[in-house]
Amino acid sequence: MGLFGRGYQKEGPGVSKDDVEKRKFFLFFELYFRKFWKLIKLNLLYFVVNILSVLAISVMLMSLSVPHEKGVIDGVALIAYGVFVLSGIILGPSSAAMVYVLRNYANQRHSFMASDFFEQFRKNFKQAAPVGMLCTVLPVVFWFALSYYSAIGGSFGMILLCLTTLCIIVLLSAFLYIYPIMVTFDLKLKQIFKNSLIMAFANFPVNLFVLIVSAAILYGVTFLSIPLLSLLMLLIVPVTIGFVSVFSIWGVIDKYMMPEMETEEEESVFSDERILK
Repeated sequence: MGLFGRGYQKEGPGVSKDDVEKRKFFLFFELYFRKFWKLIKLNLLYFVVNILSVLAISVMLMSLSVPHEKGVIDGVALIAYGVFVLSGIILGPSSAAMVYVLRNYANQRHSFMASDFFEQFRKNFKQAAPVGMLCTVLPVVFWFALSYYSAIGGSFGMILLCLTTLCIIVLLSAFLYIYPIMVTFDLKLKQIFKNSLIMAFANFPVNLFVLIVSAAILYGVTFLSIPLLSLLMLLIVPVTIGFVSVFSIWGVIDKYMMPEMETEEEESVFSDERILK
């Protein structure tokens, strides 16, 4: 498995696969630190646009940690979650806009960050808004499913638990591609989901690597103090996870979906579906 997927550098005469992987590894860090301050600005912009989501999450966490009457806590948390779901209308388009800027950074293309961000927010709003709301609902659905199947116990409960976990991993892998495909190709939402699901299986080792790295980053920051955790989330954590994801998966999108990569004789599951924006 290539550390950051395919693309960016290709094998050829005199160029070994190991050399290509090393170049991609160092290229990632070169681009990350070269764009570091711009990434911070992008993260701040993303944070400000999604302030409603941030406030809703904060209220949910606080309401669940305050030792008051159970009904009151659950009521406050439920209201906050409802606000969070509605804020998905903003979360989706802003995530698509952020991915567009990160895609340009990962491909070493210039980007006017603020203007590109809001232009992509507007252009992808219709498709990204329902995706954003879906992102706020699915975690709760999976949480209840995992909790329920864990409580069943026995072989049957274990089978259901494993199947649910596998389903979660596949869907998370598919979600890695939804926004990159959305901001790159002029496709219907159904086609975006279909192609993303295909990519989830076609590039599964790299997808799993991205998910593990993302989970490790999120898990690692939980050991920090609340002020430091809040500062890192405000400045760099979301955009770092996004950059790792976009850099890692773009190679397979470039290989299988970009029109210039396909010959007339080659039949592809993506053919007749790909129109660049």
